[in-house]
Amino acid sequence: GDGFWMLVLDPATGQVVDEFCADPNAEPVPTPPSVTEIFDRAPLPPCEIGISPEGEGLTGMETRVWCENIDGPVQVTVRIRGFRVRATATPTEYHWIMGDGATHVSKSPGTEGEPSATHVYETKDDYVVRVDVVWTGTYTYEGHGRTETGSLGEVSSTSDVAYPVVEVRGVLKD
Repeated sequence: GDGFWMLVLDPATGQVVDEFCADPNAEPVPTPPSVTEIFDRAPLPPCEIGISPEGEGLTGMETRVWCENIDGPVQVTVRIRGFRVRATATPTEYHWIMGDGATHVSKSPGTEGEPSATHVYETKDDYVVRVDVVWTGTYTYEGHGRTETGSLGEVSSTSDVAYPVVEVRGVLKD
């Protein structure tokens, strides 16, 4: 007929990775989804920051922080332009920004009993505690006669919470 044979080559190896008969009158195949599109459709969960002491901190006393709801891989399946996309993302690092210039990096989301990070505030103020969770993972898409698996690269999600820190002073009386 009016079709022609297409060979798809891997540019690194020169090997044929796909072949098909193309019809010049057929609708063009949509572009595959990007990593950004995958996360726009299925965003990563934000960290629900656990913090102790709860409510407000005290100068000179240890503050403990952790992510209450992130403890393992997240799997999503979405449809984008006729492609079925499955992605798995795993948190790999937790970057804590304490609001007073201090930062801490952890490989664990932590728990109340074993926090992801600890910090001692030296001055009273209204701080914002932020965590950037770094995720890595893979995706696979299938559709329009194509299947591909790739890396998500590093993607991050950010959460923050207001955290006032007060100063308590002891007074000695006779």
